[in-house]
Parts: sequence; C-alpha cells; structure tokens
Amino acid sequence: MSRPYSISSAPSDWPGFMELTVRRKARGFVSEHIWRQWEVGSLVEASGPHGNFYFEPLRDSRQIVAIAGGSGVTPFRSIIREIAAGKLDLELLLLYGSRFADSIIFAAELEALAAKAPQKIRVVHVISDPPADWSGPKGFIDAALIREYASDLSGKSFFVCGPPEMYRFMQEQFARLGLPRRQVRWEVAGAVEDIASAPGFPAEVRGRIFQLHLRRRDAEYTIPAAAEESLLTALERAGLAPDSQCRSGECGFCRSLLTAGEVYVRPESDGRRAADRRLGFIHPCASYPLSDLSLTTP
Repeated sequence: MSRPYSISSAPSDWPGFMELTVRRKARGFVSEHIWRQWEVGSLVEASGPHGNFYFEPLRDSRQIVAIAGGSGVTPFRSIIREIAAGKLDLELLLLYGSRFADSIIFAAELEALAAKAPQKIRVVHVISDPPADWSGPKGFIDAALIREYASDLSGKSFFVCGPPEMYRFMQEQFARLGLPRRQVRWEVAGAVEDIASAPGFPAEVRGRIFQLHLRRRDAEYTIPAAAEESLLTALERAGLAPDSQCRSGECGFCRSLLTAGEVYVRPESDGRRAADRRLGFIHPCASYPLSDLSLTTP
C-alpha cells in the first residue's frame, strides 16, 4: 500500500531527518495499521518528495496567508519552522481552524515559533466548538475573518490545506473576497471519503459490484470493483495497483487507458489533460466504476 502525507518537518532538517504527522482515522485502512503496528525501528519505504504545495519565489508572494483545517496544518508547520530557523524570508499569517481548543495539533510549538519570530510569523486559532472560556475567534474561517486578520489582500498568496468540506467552503469565501485564482494554492485533498454523496454520482449504482478486466503488459486479470470505491482501491485489494502519488486525480502518476465501460469522475478531482479525456485515459485514484470495465495500466 502507498499513501501520500505532507512533510511536517522543515527542509533545513534534511539531510538525515524527515517527519510525517499521521492522524489516526476511524476505519482508516493505512492509518489504523500505522498506529497499531509501527514502532521504533520499523522500516518504511518512501518515495519523493513530490507535489507543488510549497513556496515558489517565482510564483508566490513573500506575504502568505495560510489557511489550515485540522491535520492540514502539517505543511504550514514545515514552512513556519523554516522561517523561524532563518532559512526562508517570508511573512506568514496562519489562520488555523480546529473543532476543539484541546485538539489543536502542534499548539505549543506553533506559539513558540511565532514568539521566536513575531515580525514574520503570526498564528490565529479559530475554534468551531469552543469552551466557555475561549476568547479567540469562534466558528469557521470565513471571508470576514480573513479580511479582519489579513487586511489588504492584494498581492498576497493564499495557501489552503484541510478537509474537502473546508475546500468547498473556502472557494465560496474567496469568491466573496474577489480573490483571483492565481493568488490561491490548494494542497491536494486525497481520496473522497463518501463518493456516493457527490453531486452527479448516480444513485442506481450504489452498492453494486462490477467486473474489471485488467491488462498489464502481457498479463490479463479480472477482479471485482465496487461502485463506491476508486479503481485504484480495487486494484490495491487485488495486489495489482499501479504506482500512485497524490490519490486525488491531480498528478497523473497512475494514468491508465480505459478501453471499455463507464466511470464517474468528480469534477473537482479531474486533473486530466483535455487530450487524455478525448483519448480515454483516466486516473484510477479518482475514477469510480459505473459498469463492467476494461482497463490497461502501466
């Protein structure tokens, strides 16, 4: 199995050290295994790093508004650590949304890093279910709160990392603020947890199991594929998965050719090039079977 995780340590911690922060997820196939089985000394094979969610001086402003939800704070912890170490010359405002005040990830460390470089780092915690004595911002990170803490938005870069529900909400808030798309960077959100609730997913296929005919080099296989699981998950269950990275439909690393059948691809997760759509290529990590299929994988 493979899973992508944001690196939460700083670039200056390398060589020799890289840190991932894995939140335990109820019924999480990989996270539950990690929490139960991994211990000091466990050997893990890692690729990468990959992706585009980092400060790029030719693309991004040196004034960044970082918006995090829950465990989506991990890449911002990496950037903040690099700023505090004097390795990255940025001004960063972190608006960090958590449900409970006592469940803020890296709470003490973030406050200490902000105190170390107060001219460059500012951390604002927003709690949606606050205790009675909470004096900070409450509710959700919305357009009004962004305007209050970020002030003049022109020329600033916005980085967003959090759950899919937060992404949909933030798109509405950015539209209210009139932010152009070029100012916003989105971390990929990973696999969709409940694809059946996505707009456009056909209700009549819920609970159905289809047959996936797979061709790989000179070998052929037929495996079951559930309508509400991605094709990548079906291939993983059968031990036949192609290499993958983002699990979000963005990178194209698992790109495969669909030669027969129909799939559902959520528009927000469709990172294919226009030519690939015309020629029948799909990304199995973001494609869900709507019929029996024939697929050729790398």
